[in-house]
Amino acid sequence: MIPVKMNESSWCPRVIFILSLQTWSASGVAATGFGAQIAKAARTGDVRQLARLCPAVCKNKNDAGLALFPAIENHQTAAGRFLIDRGANVNSEADDGSTPLIQAARDGNGDIVEALLKGGADVGICSEDGDALNGAIVGGHPEIASVLLKNGAGVNASCDSSETPLTLSTFEQEHALSADLTARGGTRRLGEPERHILPSDYRGTVVILFDPHTGTDLKRDPVNRLYRIPRNGVLRVRNYPNPGYRMDDGKIDRKVQFETSEGKVSDPDSKNIAISEVVHSDTKAASYDCYFVGPKDQVDSWDRSTCTSMVSKLSLPTPRSAAP
Repeated sequence: MIPVKMNESSWCPRVIFILSLQTWSASGVAATGFGAQIAKAARTGDVRQLARLCPAVCKNKNDAGLALFPAIENHQTAAGRFLIDRGANVNSEADDGSTPLIQAARDGNGDIVEALLKGGADVGICSEDGDALNGAIVGGHPEIASVLLKNGAGVNASCDSSETPLTLSTFEQEHALSADLTARGGTRRLGEPERHILPSDYRGTVVILFDPHTGTDLKRDPVNRLYRIPRNGVLRVRNYPNPGYRMDDGKIDRKVQFETSEGKVSDPDSKNIAISEVVHSDTKAASYDCYFVGPKDQVDSWDRSTCTSMVSKLSLPTPRSAAP
């Protein structure tokens, strides 16, 4: 669900589009006229009412463009096509920066995606959650991603995040799409340096579960990814694994700095603390990093199967399709 612009007294994240006939207008002020009427008609798929409101061309193209959101949300393809044909602004933006194209790509509405592209929709606009190509990949619609690529979507565009389309498609195990992106010059961005901030007295296994659907947003400083490890040793982040750190020979190459609240763990042995190699695992059900913190003799004898055991006890994201 995408919230649209409303006044401050009535705005609420993820609110249902049409709460009443007084909801929104292109300027963000509660509407009682054309905007509310066209939104209701779009939401219900009332093409006859839309024809009365836009007999030749919609007089307010921005209101008509915002009405595309409830049309797409409610799978009213005919209403969406009608609004596009009558000159609706196909690049209207919701509060989170989403456009009708981003919404349609994320929802998997290929017919509306095609109509929006023919109507001049911009494939490069970024919302808080990425552009239309990102939405299609994360939404599980590789066929729409391919259409967007053929219509100018950036093969390495990443909307101010570190995840390129190839990184996303690889994580989502969309193998054919990953091959297409690679053939078009798609790359994984170089890995970001990491800072792992541990509780000062933490000892044991650490699991960082990459869960883009229900995890919390990863924090960053100007240079690094910040992983603040909780006392239970399990951190669930919404972002994808650090891209670009896996080398061609299978080795891991990334810069990781471990800290406690007391400062850097620059010489772990002197503090009677050692940290194992960071192990990364991609399975059908989960993607995670795992390592052990403790005395050096315990690190040397650490059994990596502890990671699998810990992850198996967690509530995991919806399993992805298995690799071929």
